[in-house]
Amino acid sequence: MKRATAFLAAALAACGGAPITAEQVRGALPHPENARVGAPGQGAALTAEPSLRDASAVSNSGFFLTTTALAASVNVGVGITLVILRAVVELPPTHCSSDTCTWGPGAGPLDPNLMMLEVTKVGDHYEYALSAEPKTRPGSGFVTFLSGTAYPGAAPRRGHGSFALDFDAAATLDGPHGDDTGRIEVAYDARTALSLDVLFLGMVDRDPLSPAGSKVNAAYAFEAGAAGGDLQVAWRTLPPNTEKTLSLHSRWDGTGAGRGDARFTAPGLEYVESECWGPGSSAFVLVYDTNPAAGAEAACAFAPAAYATLAAP
Repeated sequence: MKRATAFLAAALAACGGAPITAEQVRGALPHPENARVGAPGQGAALTAEPSLRDASAVSNSGFFLTTTALAASVNVGVGITLVILRAVVELPPTHCSSDTCTWGPGAGPLDPNLMMLEVTKVGDHYEYALSAEPKTRPGSGFVTFLSGTAYPGAAPRRGHGSFALDFDAAATLDGPHGDDTGRIEVAYDARTALSLDVLFLGMVDRDPLSPAGSKVNAAYAFEAGAAGGDLQVAWRTLPPNTEKTLSLHSRWDGTGAGRGDARFTAPGLEYVESECWGPGSSAFVLVYDTNPAAGAEAACAFAPAAYATLAAP
């Protein structure tokens, strides 16, 4: 009996041991909240304050509105990606082996592409790839448009990792496509307070004054505090457009009161401006502006100015 048990243990070890489970994968892969940029007015301390939507309608602080809009733009683009990923892994997997779980290939009757998700355990982390093959081109091969690495945390939704969404790869698949180009690269760490770094590379330049076909790179860095947060955003135009850079560093406390410091550069030009806004109880009203000069810096929740140290690649 002992010899048989030893033989069985050796056989299991040679085959990689017991299969990983879908539940382990679900616990490791990122949730939308792992890649959510915070904004003034979203803290728990503001539950009795005016809603962010109502405050945005009356606030006269341009930097407050810009900060909330920038946070929303990241949360929509990145959040939808993770919602799709979560929707796939919540389904029963097609197959799990000692180190890999696979969902698909499969599709609904109206879906233009076959979809497949493969998640592989490598040491203490998981590597995953979401790919698709057009139904109109069977056998053409699956194209990976989302891939990443996830490290499970000590508690649910407390892991860290990174992932990338490739718009150019997605554009080769069937179905309706927007005009998005380039890729989004995200690194997140939710082991303590959330930190998030996002790169938008080779994105379409939406400025109507830019030459046709112009692209931009952008970088976001968000740090959640015990109350409030810190968000840096930077843009850079790419050739053949004239190089211009723009950055904004926004900080806010648990009441929603905050400050934004912006810098714009172009050939032969540099422009800086700072604004401060009040708490949610005041509908985030503008309390200080350097251009045009208004209010007093003593009314700011943060001083002095602290321009972004982040730069777009």
